[in-house]
Amino acid sequence: MYRFARPLLGLGSAAMRPQQPFTRVLPAAKRIAASPVVAVSARRGYASKFAADMRMSSRQNKKASQADGGYSASEIEKSMTMAHIMLPGTFVTVPFSQLDKSPKALWAYNYARLKQRVLDFFAVFGAKVHSMPNWTTKPRFQLSYTKIVPEAKALHRRLGEALAAGDKDTLREICTPALYQTLSAVISRRKATEKLTWELLRYDGKPRIVSHKIAMMPPLGKAPVIQQVVVAISSSQKLDKIEKSTNKPVKGGLRVQNQTEYFVMTRQFNPKTWAPKKWIAWGNTQATTMEDWEMMQKGIKDMEKKDYAKRRGERL
Repeated sequence: MYRFARPLLGLGSAAMRPQQPFTRVLPAAKRIAASPVVAVSARRGYASKFAADMRMSSRQNKKASQADGGYSASEIEKSMTMAHIMLPGTFVTVPFSQLDKSPKALWAYNYARLKQRVLDFFAVFGAKVHSMPNWTTKPRFQLSYTKIVPEAKALHRRLGEALAAGDKDTLREICTPALYQTLSAVISRRKATEKLTWELLRYDGKPRIVSHKIAMMPPLGKAPVIQQVVVAISSSQKLDKIEKSTNKPVKGGLRVQNQTEYFVMTRQFNPKTWAPKKWIAWGNTQATTMEDWEMMQKGIKDMEKKDYAKRRGERL
């Protein structure tokens, strides 16, 4: 039995959003992204073809950008909508103490984990290559890894305080649309005679990055580039209910708990200037079991199959 991250603030399942199989079809890309080329070349060992493949990708991207066809408004809108989903392939490692210790199970799980880490690395590398104006200039796509954990801690604390205070304006600013709708509904269901106070007492261990992903959404050059990070935050938190009329604690309303949250935040990069926007909270997710991983891979394969059929004009 796996003990997954508990819900944010202990307020039920409002902020806990489990990973879902990725089955929606992305708009068929009319340009060849740099990152898939790099990933395929690296996995198949075609090191000698790397430079030629990247030059071909650059020429085809430029040619496609000058074409008259373009993308339909519905395709672009679909990509914009999908900018706030949990990215496919997000892998959050289950603590070793909770894994099946049989050699076969350990090998399969660690192979899946390492495979995804390699794919994530080449996706970042491909985005950097794609952001280079030419082969002699520095990539415009810049990532500051040292700032990720401090920004995650600040956003996590701000989210907790806004949720406890019922500050919908702040939640709208710092949450994805789906998370905002969920938390707004939670606030609306509270008793009008009570208010909540929340305090993060301490961190139980150092927060750490457990997943880091980059996705270049089609159409390239128009849809945003997505950066998604999952940070494991173990902390002790205090939640209390206060009677508004007397400003005194409600009997039995005090809760102090230790919990580990897999806090997901995401941000977008402008596809033309590569300037980043602010981080926003996606919510909490769960550790990835082998069953989750297999279901996720099946969803990705189904998506690729549908996308390939769409490119060929076939009906499913």
